[in-house]
Amino acid sequence: MINNNKLVIMAERSDLYHDARVQKEAESLTRNGYKVLVLGIRSTITNFDDDYSYKMITNYVLPRKFGLFRKLHLILLILFINLKILFVKARYYHAHNTFFLPGMYFAKMLYEGSLIYDSHEVQWETNRFASLQEKYFINKADRIINVSHGRALAQANRYNIPINNICVISNYPALSKDIVQKPKIDNNNN
Repeated sequence: MINNNKLVIMAERSDLYHDARVQKEAESLTRNGYKVLVLGIRSTITNFDDDYSYKMITNYVLPRKFGLFRKLHLILLILFINLKILFVKARYYHAHNTFFLPGMYFAKMLYEGSLIYDSHEVQWETNRFASLQEKYFINKADRIINVSHGRALAQANRYNIPINNICVISNYPALSKDIVQKPKIDNNNN
């Protein structure tokens, strides 16, 4: 049984197999004794090798060529992942973007965990919905992470957050190539 005091739930909207930042953070946490469950999406039907030191559960999202159907599919996947988060008791809920802040916030309240908001994008420039979510949830986060001092300062000024409450963790150095996974190639399907 997993010790829930050492469990970290992470969620990300981009393709997890191509997101070195999420992989680097999950790998670092497991090396430091935490159990990590990463939830998100993948853009390929084929599963990747599953030899991570952490557990990763991905859901396939339709390709960009499907336009509106992809957007609707992505919205449904985000809602599904937020719902799934509500049923997992963890010590830490680590949102890599605004889309998973609602589920993680309510799970944090249900299970008395901690919410970490990894706010490495400039959400107020992304779209109005993301901006409103960030504005509402950023002051409910127990910890905030950003990727640069400039972005952290802009965020602190915008949301009236003490700059000392934002931890800056850079996106570099890059992961070594042996950590980033490659897809399995099945030559029988050609």
